[in-house]
Amino acid sequence: EAFKRFNLSQIMLLAPTSTEERIRLAADAGQGFIYYVSLAGITGAEMGAIDEIKDKLSLIRQYSKLPICVGFGVKNSKQAADIASFADGVVVGSHFVSQITSNLGDEFAMIRSLSISASELASSMNQKGA
Repeated sequence: EAFKRFNLSQIMLLAPTSTEERIRLAADAGQGFIYYVSLAGITGAEMGAIDEIKDKLSLIRQYSKLPICVGFGVKNSKQAADIASFADGVVVGSHFVSQITSNLGDEFAMIRSLSISASELASSMNQKGA
């Protein structure tokens, strides 16, 4: 009810351990997009295997027409580009947080590091046709 009242979308999360029943429930209840967590672990850990992620997205697409964005463990341009070749979006979080924390106290270096990282990620995804 709160989502409707404030015009928000309910973003459902799915993971490598999600069953087909869970996928169906998320597809039925989700709005906006589905966030696929690429690994069974914590944010900042290593991303799951690309082929396994691709296979799971194929299964999710059988149940949902919503865009699917993949996140967790995306740390470099190659990973982002690989995911962008079959997903509708790539979510990068911990990588950017590490750029901030490694430049605390130097705002210019922090912004420069974030800008370079974002540009590299975007460029690699664009080269893959994403």
